[in-house]
Amino acid sequence: MDYSGMLIEDIAAQGVIKQDKNILIEAVKQLSDRINHYDIYDAISELAIIHHTAAKLGEDADNFLIVNSYECEQRLKEEIEMFVKRKPEDKTIKAMGYKEVYEPEFKYVFSF
Repeated sequence: MDYSGMLIEDIAAQGVIKQDKNILIEAVKQLSDRINHYDIYDAISELAIIHHTAAKLGEDADNFLIVNSYECEQRLKEEIEMFVKRKPEDKTIKAMGYKEVYEPEFKYVFSF
């Protein structure tokens, strides 16, 4: 599937729906491709969603981000390095203004 036009949160939600971490890896790649067009808040918000989704899929979320950042743009690698050092409560989707919704299927929605 081509994820190039999809929002990162929608790609991550597909990973949850299909229980497929390879889809989540694609979200990291897409974020890497787009990182230079994002402001810092957007990048961190997207990382929080990917991090949360990795945990939902049973992964060590910090490690998932680090391992899948090796081929990413330098700016994203730096953002990931800083993100994984945050306090756990500062990495949550709630802290970034998102929540999970199950209507009619799983998705992430901005809720501020």
